[in-house]
Amino acid sequence: MIALALVVLLRWLLDPVLGDALPLVTLYGAVAAAVWLGGYRPAILVAILGYLTCHYLFIPPRGHLDFSHIAAVVGLVAFLFTCGLIIVFGEATRASHLRASERRELLRVTLQSIGDAVITTDTDGRITYLNKVAESITGWPDAEAVGQSLEKVFHIVNEPTRQPVENPAKKALREGVVVGLANHTVLIRKDGSECPVHDSAAPIRDDEGNVSGCVLIFRDVAAQREMEHEKAGQLLTARLLASIVESSNDAIISKSLDGIIQSWNAGAERLFGFTSEQAVGQHISLVIPPERIGEEDRIIASLKAGQRVEHFETERLRDDGRHIQVSLTISPIKDDSGKVVGASKIVRDITERKLAEADREKFVALIESSTDFIGMCDLNGLPFFVNRAGLEIVGLDSVEEASRTPVADFFFRKIRIES
Repeated sequence: MIALALVVLLRWLLDPVLGDALPLVTLYGAVAAAVWLGGYRPAILVAILGYLTCHYLFIPPRGHLDFSHIAAVVGLVAFLFTCGLIIVFGEATRASHLRASERRELLRVTLQSIGDAVITTDTDGRITYLNKVAESITGWPDAEAVGQSLEKVFHIVNEPTRQPVENPAKKALREGVVVGLANHTVLIRKDGSECPVHDSAAPIRDDEGNVSGCVLIFRDVAAQREMEHEKAGQLLTARLLASIVESSNDAIISKSLDGIIQSWNAGAERLFGFTSEQAVGQHISLVIPPERIGEEDRIIASLKAGQRVEHFETERLRDDGRHIQVSLTISPIKDDSGKVVGASKIVRDITERKLAEADREKFVALIESSTDFIGMCDLNGLPFFVNRAGLEIVGLDSVEEASRTPVADFFFRKIRIES
């Protein structure tokens, strides 16, 4: 409305010069201004109101809205057609400008919000823009960097050799291709400190495909390098542990809390007879006798409480159905948050030990039940074991008493006295 008032005022001021000629000449500027500033709706309103105002003020007979003459109707049609063209082209131009502005704003916000550093240059390699991350890494504020050569702000050298490295933006501008930074590249900041970086540069092309500049995207990789070193160390440790597990004589098995076998080493293959392919993915009941399946529930309950099960002796099954005596040591497996997510189980075959213990117990029972003197002595002839019948024969109450007397004195002294 302000534009309309101004153009009507202008036509009124020009009236002494123009007279009845060109009564609508100033309205076209108002329509163009309205469509650019507000769109087609305000422009249509300005065109209609402007025509009515100028018709009333400047078209004879002045002071009247007279459409009875053919000239007035033709003039109205011509005016509306011209305003229509102005509105159509103006709206298209305005929409294109708004889209371009939105794209520029979106690009600006995007570049400011991404985690990588971004520098743009013109075709001469002079900086036109730095985002906040680039300011932080290079130490150059955008206001100081704009207009500077890229080599001055983005000064890079090879880390091992300390030799200058060709700026990738130059190659991107020269060859029109995306260029990646070389490995072991170090950025020299404005204050002289160093920062390892890597990433790429690419040419910026206009709508016709011509190179109009370059964009350089890079990042500080100091933390990444440290993480890579840590991961390399962790990988080495994991490989060492895997080697230890695979070479262990004991069976080492991992399983989930619902009892699904997740790993099965060579020792487990030897002990149970099942290959890794046969066991992994199966339930641990694969090697548990049916009458002992309840042990698994108690073990899982202990693991969920974060408790380690030490040297639990029980029976397990081989693939041929044979029972074997084993000792289990079971530890909870926890995730990064400390939650128990599985179990690691070390299984040792104690069948031979159990057989030896059984034989020893039979031997001890046999000795203790014998009515003969049975004893064992060291190289000095002092007894360290005498069975109960033997103690009664020599008239002693304990092995401790017998250990103070050589075995020979129990018998040969009596023989000498009798002789």
